[in-house]
Amino acid sequence: MPDDIRSQLGLLHVYTGDGKGKTTCAFGLAMRAAGRELKVLIIQFMKPEGGYGEQNSAEKLGIEVRSRGRKGWVNFAKPDPMDLKMAEDALTEAAKEMASGDWDVIVLDELAATAAAGLLTKDAVIEALVAKNETTEVVITGRRCPEWLFELADYVTEMGEIKHPFKKGQDARKGIES
Repeated sequence: MPDDIRSQLGLLHVYTGDGKGKTTCAFGLAMRAAGRELKVLIIQFMKPEGGYGEQNSAEKLGIEVRSRGRKGWVNFAKPDPMDLKMAEDALTEAAKEMASGDWDVIVLDELAATAAAGLLTKDAVIEALVAKNETTEVVITGRRCPEWLFELADYVTEMGEIKHPFKKGQDARKGIES
């Protein structure tokens, strides 16, 4: 990879909002980066392995995906201790990888939602982000992103829902929503 590309990296992106497309957008950026021979890692908070089409596609393109969640929904009102532990372990792993300098782009999928739900502390997330390697680009996704993440970010994009088939009872369709 040319040094001129690497020297321009190091910013923080946030994709949030109630609309569809946050993870899709982050995976698209990961694809673009891989196409420029950047080394990309995606760590997914609260998502199990093997349940999503984007995981399969990314791996076929040489993008490493680490899913750190269990099957089923996280109860944000009363999280299971296992969900808390998995979120903390994923953040520890993410912090190590962000500081290592081994990756050009790291996507932290659903980190915003994980933090908003109280599964991670503000201080722990900020500490991990502040300690990242200066040339590692980081992308955070998730609904209900806390304001303090907006303050740290260089890019903030909000996906807004105007209309969605879920409102009419349609389940997620493989290849489109999952």
